[in-house]
Order: sequence, then C-alpha cells, then structure tokens
Amino acid sequence: MSIPEIATIVQDLLGPKALELARKTGFVRRASKVDGSVFARTLVFGWLENPSASLQDLTQTAETAGVKVTPQGLDERFGPKTADFLRALLEETISHVVRADPVAHPLLGRFAGVYVQDSTIIPLPNSLEGVWLGCGGTNGTTAALKLHVRLDMNTGGLEGPFLAPGRQHDRHSPAQKAPLPRGALRIADLGFYDLKTLATYDAQGVYFLTRILTNTLIYDDNGGCMELERFLTGIHADAVDVPVRLGRTVRLPVRLVARRVPMEVREQRLSKLKDKARRKCQPLSRRTISLASWNVYATNVPVAKLSASEGHTLMHIRWQIELLFKLWKDEGRLDESRSHNPWRVLSEIYAKLISLIIQHWILLTCCWHILDRSLTKAARVLRRFALAIARNLCSLSDICEILQLLARILPAGCHLARRAQPNSYQMLLAESQEA
Repeated sequence: MSIPEIATIVQDLLGPKALELARKTGFVRRASKVDGSVFARTLVFGWLENPSASLQDLTQTAETAGVKVTPQGLDERFGPKTADFLRALLEETISHVVRADPVAHPLLGRFAGVYVQDSTIIPLPNSLEGVWLGCGGTNGTTAALKLHVRLDMNTGGLEGPFLAPGRQHDRHSPAQKAPLPRGALRIADLGFYDLKTLATYDAQGVYFLTRILTNTLIYDDNGGCMELERFLTGIHADAVDVPVRLGRTVRLPVRLVARRVPMEVREQRLSKLKDKARRKCQPLSRRTISLASWNVYATNVPVAKLSASEGHTLMHIRWQIELLFKLWKDEGRLDESRSHNPWRVLSEIYAKLISLIIQHWILLTCCWHILDRSLTKAARVLRRFALAIARNLCSLSDICEILQLLARILPAGCHLARRAQPNSYQMLLAESQEA
C-alpha cells in the first residue's frame, strides 16, 4: 500500500470515523471542543510520541489540534463509554490490513505468504473481570486481555490484534481457523495445535509447519502405532525426516521432521523444566526428559518444496512475532499505565494498540523491504514525528510529506547491530546460499 493510501486511512480513521463512533457509543452526546476526533488524536499520537506520557503531556498533544484542556478535564473523561468508544475505534483500525511489497527472499517467496501466529496476555485491574475475564493464577489476576495476532512475514500484513478474554485457550482464537491463501505456509506454536484444524488447512491447499504435542500418536503406512517419545528413542541418527500419520482418529499425513539438539541446549531445557516442575510441585516425566533432546516438527510441505534443514530454519522466524510483542510492550509500554482508574487503564490499552498498528503500517511502507531491519530502531525514529502527524492530520498532502521524509531517513538507521548469535535474517540468508 502506498504512502497516500495509508495517509488517507489514518486521516479518515482519526477524523470522520472517530467522530461517528464517539456519537454512536455515547462517548460524545453534545457538542464539545473535545470531540471524538480530538480525543482520539490526543491519546493515539500522545502515547505514540511518549508511551509513558502523563495527563499534562497529553494536554499538550491536544493543543496540536488547537484545543485547550486541563489534565483534570481530560482525566474526567475516562469511563466505561470512553473504553467502548476506543474499543470500537480499535476494531475499525483492525479491519484495515496494510501490506508492503513482498520481501525479496528465495525461501519465503516459495509460499503465497508465510503466516506466523501467536498470542500475548495483558493483565488488567481485577475490577474489569466482567469485561475481560482472566485465568487467576498465583498472582491473583482475575482480569486479563488476550491479544491474538497473525503476521505475514512476506508482506508484513498484520491481522489483529483480535481481542479475547485472558482465560480463552489459543485453540479458540479468532485467527485459529481464519482462511489463508492457497499455497501459504502457517507457522504456529503448540497452543494452536489441533489436528482437525490442520486437516482442514491441508484440504484447502494451505501448508503448515508446527510443533506437536508429546502425547501425539504416530502411525506408519502399515497402521503401526507408537508414541512420539518411543519413536525417537529408536532413532540413532541426529536427524530424521519420515512420512507418518498423526492422531488416532484424524490420521493426518505429514512429514515428521526431528533434529537432535546440542548437549548444552538439552541441559538448558532440562534446567527450565525442572524449575517449572518444582514450582508446580509435579515430578518431571521420563517422556519430557527424553524429548528435551529433540526439536520436533510436523509439516505437510513436500520435501521438494522445503527440505528438513529449511524447515528448521523457518521455525526460527516464529520468534519474529515475539519480537513484535516485545516491541509493543517494552517500547510501546502497552501493559503499563500511570493510572489506577480501571477504565483509564483499559482505554489506554485500546488507544496504544491503535497507535501501534498505525506505527506498523508506517514501518511497512518505509523499511519492511530491508531484511536485516530493526523495527525497534525504526520505531524510535518514527515516534519523533508523531506530533507532526497529529498537527497536520487535516492536510493529506502534509501527512504524505512527513511519511515520505520518514521513508527516506528510516532505511539508513534501522539495520540490526552485529550479534554473536545469528539472527533470523542471517539464518535465512545462510540457508538460501546453501540451497
């Protein structure tokens, strides 16, 4: 999507659409200088520019729209209707899926999109359990919001974040069974593992690459059955790539791809597993100990299209969505608030999510084509332009001019720093060179 198209969406979203939704949700009932558009711009761009902005800081952002409001006057506007308004505006924002031109990478380019999906949880004040019910736990949090996201690593297209109660299992995510293009590759963690869902995607011509549950039953072509741990115990090689069928009833045909991990990785895993077992006062099973020695995946991609080595490399890009969540939380302060007012906390989350989605759209147009990009570095530069965008929101040409300036300066300053361990970009590049 081009810069003028993104500028138009942002202008409409925080202009006419915000005015409409503010009236529709009851946030604005009579004429006011702080209308839905001014309020939305104040929060979205104020927290985009400074994720830890105080009410005093936000009033200064409001002045960019030509409106003077006191910190107390702004604080008094946070209530249930405010949260309803910002949630409706967030859902309108999510309805737009912005995509960049596909990255020029041979491995990713073999598929009609490489979609990675995952979820993250944001704790909420307990008084909001009637809005978003949490799952309790040792920290006593009874209210929590779960965000489900699907990201196309080819084009950067962001689907979501779809909102759900914190206690909802990932298998019930709105993105769990959402359609994908034929020939696309879906990569998801164990929380989304469901053989019936995978079988549906397989029938639709969609590829998948997934870890599998340790108690999954494996069947050979003759109908012989064994558990995963028993199967791998009989493997003396360091790697295996064999056709099997998964599940007692589904019998899904897949390639079982496994690779033995180095001893130091095994020891690190066992240390974490033992700590977790101690916290839960549960013994560590023999099966868990045995499987700590392996990386195991299942896929329906033919070997001619994806080798075992390439499959292991592609599984590493699943961490890109974790880096996206890290960007949202560490840099965007999505799970932090200065307030103890539950409705302001919830409204702040909705407003920050809108700002982070807009941030993602802008980064797509400016630096997604750079494979060794650092979205964190790019976001820090972008935030310095947030108030300029807010101030010029009524002028499409001015917004375009600001975004075009960003498109010129971001590529030079968003490259990843050199690391001792190879990052996902370096691993993908090495894999394509070997191929």
